[in-house]
Amino acid sequence: MPENSLESSVRPSLVADFSWWMDPGHLLKRAPFVMAPPEQSLFSQVSLHSWGAHLGDSLVSGVWSSQEQRFHINHLEMMAVFQGLQSFQQEVSCTVVSLMSDNSTVVAL
Repeated sequence: MPENSLESSVRPSLVADFSWWMDPGHLLKRAPFVMAPPEQSLFSQVSLHSWGAHLGDSLVSGVWSSQEQRFHINHLEMMAVFQGLQSFQQEVSCTVVSLMSDNSTVVAL
């Protein structure tokens, strides 16, 4: 195959993206394709009035504002995970964290 065959068969807007992947410098960085096992688990729970999260023996919680209480429950669930991660930022930084939620949308994302 000619070296420029990629450029002739792919939309020009995608050539730069593909070129990044074809650069040997990026290929040799040895980034794992398989996620390491979780080192800790963050659990979250939400209602339309409040949220809570715990990591090990530490607990954090809060109350939704009147504006936040009008959000869809999936939005609140995602916000609770975010608040939990923010609250435990020191503890979870540079670690693999398993997010435990009873909300299927959060789990899927």
